[in-house]
Amino acid sequence: MLFMVRVLVQKKETVAEFEFEFCLFHLVIVSVNLFLQLFHETKQHHHHSITIFHQPS
Repeated sequence: MLFMVRVLVQKKETVAEFEFEFCLFHLVIVSVNLFLQLFHETKQHHHHSITIFHQPS
């Protein structure tokens, strides 16, 4: 499954447009890696933060 993401970046007078095409699996992997990195950096200060992500929706 492919997703097309259009990102608009506006700087001063210029507007740059970027298009990304990626699969859902890649997005999940990136998100998990970012979350693990964040949790690893903050787990010493937030011991219970992980429970929020483990609660059933």
